[in-house]
Amino acid sequence: MTSHLRVADANDVLDRLRLQFHAKGTQQLSDLDAYCARMDTAGAGTLTRKELETCLNYFGLFPTTQDVGALVRSFGSTVGSSSSIQWRPFVDALGGELSTLREEAVRHAFAAVPSGSVADVAAAGHFDDHPLAARGVLRGDDLRHAFAVGLSKATHGGDANNNVVTWPAFRTYYASVSLAFAGDDEFVAMLRGVWRPRALHVAPARGIFGNKRSVLLEKLGQRTHKEENERDVLMRALRKHDASESGFVAPHELQRACEVLGVVVTMDEVHDTFAVGTRDARGKLSVAWFADFICADSIA
Repeated sequence: MTSHLRVADANDVLDRLRLQFHAKGTQQLSDLDAYCARMDTAGAGTLTRKELETCLNYFGLFPTTQDVGALVRSFGSTVGSSSSIQWRPFVDALGGELSTLREEAVRHAFAAVPSGSVADVAAAGHFDDHPLAARGVLRGDDLRHAFAVGLSKATHGGDANNNVVTWPAFRTYYASVSLAFAGDDEFVAMLRGVWRPRALHVAPARGIFGNKRSVLLEKLGQRTHKEENERDVLMRALRKHDASESGFVAPHELQRACEVLGVVVTMDEVHDTFAVGTRDARGKLSVAWFADFICADSIA
C-alpha cells in the first residue's frame, strides 16, 4: 500500500471519529490523551491495537477492525507495518488545530476573564449558559468542575487555588474541547454564553455549503458536454473520490472533489453541510443527496 493510500485511509477514520465526538458532545480530547497515557504503562509512547481499541471504546467510540488497522498503518512505530500505534501523534491528528476564527474567539474570551487562579476563573464563568447545560445534558456546576479540572491540567499542575491562569493554558484547554463543537458558530456561542466578552460577537450565520452552491453550479455548467447535465458531472466527480465505492463520502473526500471542480470550501463549511445532509451509519454524506442539493434547480 502506498503512503498516499495509507494517509487517505487514516483520514477517513479520523473524520468518522471526529463526527462521533461531535455527536456525543465529548468534553475533552485531553481526557483521551490522559487515558492513553495511563494505558501506556511502559511509557514507550505506543499502544497495542487492543489497547487502542480499549481507549476508544471507553469514550464511546467503536472503530471497526479495518479502521484500527488503518490507524496503526499510518501512526505505527514502523510506518506501513506495525503491531502498535504511536498514540500521541494519533491524538494530536484527531484534535487538529483551532481555526483562526475559534482562536480569535478564545482570545476575546480570555480577555474577559478575571486575573487569578483556576478557581477564580472557574467561579466567574456562567456555566449555566453553556450549550450542554441549556440542553439538559449536564448541570452548570458539573461543567464548571470539568472546566477547572481541565484548566488545571493545562497549567501543568493540579492545584486549582494556586495556579495562575495564563493565555497558553486557557488556549490549550479550549483546543482540547473544540472537538465537541462541529461548527464555529456553536463554539463561539458557547464562549459568548460562558464568558460574555463585549468584543466577542456571534459569527455571521453561514448557509449550507458556505453559500457556495451557485459557484459550484456554475463550475459544473462549464464542464458539461453532449447530453450531460450539471448533476451528471458532479456525480462523476464525487464517485471518483468515493474511496469505499459506497455512494457516501467522508468530509475530506467531499472537500477534495469540490477543489478538483474549482471550488475551495473550508472544513467548517463541509461539516455544516454534513450536519444537514443524509449520512450513513459511519457518518459519511450521501453523494446523491449532495448532488440533489446542488443541482435541484438546474435540471428539469
